[in-house]
Amino acid sequence: MIIGPRVLSTPPSKAASFPSLRAQPVDEVELGPAPPVPVTGNAAAEEQGKSTGLRVAGGIGLALVLCGLLSGCGGTDKPPAPPTQGTTVPAPTTLSGRINQLAKDGKQAEARQLLADTYYHNVLTRLANSPEKSVAEWAQKGLAEYKPDGDPVKMNQAMEASLQQIAGEENAPGTARRYQEVARSALAIGDALEATPVGSAGLFDQVKAEGMKAALEQVLTLPQRVDQNADPRVPKEVVKAYLDTLTDLAQSSLDTGRELGEPSLQAATYQTTLLQIKTRIQADGEFLGGQAQKLVELINSL
Repeated sequence: MIIGPRVLSTPPSKAASFPSLRAQPVDEVELGPAPPVPVTGNAAAEEQGKSTGLRVAGGIGLALVLCGLLSGCGGTDKPPAPPTQGTTVPAPTTLSGRINQLAKDGKQAEARQLLADTYYHNVLTRLANSPEKSVAEWAQKGLAEYKPDGDPVKMNQAMEASLQQIAGEENAPGTARRYQEVARSALAIGDALEATPVGSAGLFDQVKAEGMKAALEQVLTLPQRVDQNADPRVPKEVVKAYLDTLTDLAQSSLDTGRELGEPSLQAATYQTTLLQIKTRIQADGEFLGGQAQKLVELINSL
């Protein structure tokens, strides 16, 4: 749930359709005559500085990495010395590390908002290149408030306010409508991300993330694959604008996934985006023909 009131009025339904288409503490190590044996508690200190690498490894890969760190498998390096009293553990230096640290600290709401903020940032980056002057200006205002180490709540409010301005209260004419639809769908995706619990990567998160990434890449190819069964009564420019909306959402999600680099966070972002794209196609996309329906079937199979 979003913390704090939204800055501006809520736009029309976030899945709105085109009007033209429908009416660790560390253990100490005792040294004896034998070489020192690292105690598994020391993994906490090592893992703290390498959280992202270990999570991405996932499952078996994680076990292998820990094997090398804890028992010296394949190496003779001595275990790291335990931290002295009063040592400060450095804050996570990666975006995914910060999100997961917030969740570990019991700040789930902030963690989810930072995840949504990352998606908003990528959407606004694309909208900032819009030829529509007002769209580009509002997008740039939202981007100016984004910092990876900033306050998730304040960033969330600022970027949502920009997206709400782009989404507007009424449907705009011409190409501006496309950017409205991107903003409206982005807000719906952000709301869904803020309702998704954040946790450490599981064994199958990487497989899940890869499958959903492949489906989003299929969305990117949809403009080239729309078949001849598309409704001839719908102008080609309207079809193009609709498909561009879908590809903007998909590309923003893929960009967010690369920025996060952590399977469980990637999977959450990809899945939420795919569900929004599926909703749009089911509501408005019957005019696109069989290729769009195949995409819906693919999303349903994930």
